[in-house]
Amino acid sequence: MSDRTDTIGVRCHLCGKQFYKTIHRYKESIKNGWNFYCSHRCHSKFKNKQIKSKCSQCKKEIKIKRTWYKNSVTKNFFCSKSCAARYNNKQRGQRTLKEKENIRQGIISYHIRIGTYRKRKQISSNAIRTKDKKICPICFKEFKSTKFSQVCCSRNCSEILKFGSSSYTKEDVINGILNKYKEISRTPQRRECKSRLYSAASRLFGTWNKAIRECGLKPNSSKYQKVRLKCQDGHISDSISEMIVDDWFFSKQLKHNRNKKYFGSNMDCDFYFPDYDLWVEYFGLIGQSKEYDITVKAKRKLIKKLKLNFVELVPDDLYPSRKFESVFGHIFN
Repeated sequence: MSDRTDTIGVRCHLCGKQFYKTIHRYKESIKNGWNFYCSHRCHSKFKNKQIKSKCSQCKKEIKIKRTWYKNSVTKNFFCSKSCAARYNNKQRGQRTLKEKENIRQGIISYHIRIGTYRKRKQISSNAIRTKDKKICPICFKEFKSTKFSQVCCSRNCSEILKFGSSSYTKEDVINGILNKYKEISRTPQRRECKSRLYSAASRLFGTWNKAIRECGLKPNSSKYQKVRLKCQDGHISDSISEMIVDDWFFSKQLKHNRNKKYFGSNMDCDFYFPDYDLWVEYFGLIGQSKEYDITVKAKRKLIKKLKLNFVELVPDDLYPSRKFESVFGHIFN
């Protein structure tokens, strides 16, 4: 006890230095189970759970977590990913055959994460998969593969087996796009072409739009962006898909109006047929946008409440082939 009546002597929990605290602070610490520290520096040092170590590659002094040091098997720690890569590349040739086999089978996994090396057992039935010998049915070449579904030795042979011809070249892709352009008199969309054509375009040119530019055509705008396109009957559509639907109605000489308001609502309908009292909506982005799905849900609820004669179209009715006859055949005869 010190000479002062309002203080009491205590020792620092970290360095053991004696210092004085007021009695009410001393009682507060004892009540809450707090330790005594002579300074903020000792307090922060005690709270710091990191320990000092050296980089196994460049010998630079680093600090690591105690749990990392405790769980580490090799006690190798690094200051950066580059040091870890250099060290592992040097040690790669010194690993035993058993360790290499374990790495190949996935029993040991190496994590390059500033000084961590962990052993992890993977419970997986597909950890080891042997390569089976197979014979290509096209070129009769013997090959090995770990994929059970692979039948042919190469992409070219697989396309010959599936489509009857070899894989597309850049010239074949360009000719296919230009033929589609001549057929529909506008830049074709990806979903309007066969899957083999647009997959080959993406593989050879990078993207579908890059292939379109190589053909000297202007790519279509984003499906989320509204565009104003003029239809054959003079109506203005917001997308290519709506223009296709509108032109089909015009070719069948079906009188229709665009963007008619629903009764008692600010929402409008894509197509309305006054002779049949029929409301038609084209939901082109259904399932692709949350805001769009909310609007579709609200429209369906309103249509059900008003008990309207209603038909809805989705992209599957347009692509890859038109299904208008099956949708409207029983209505328009």
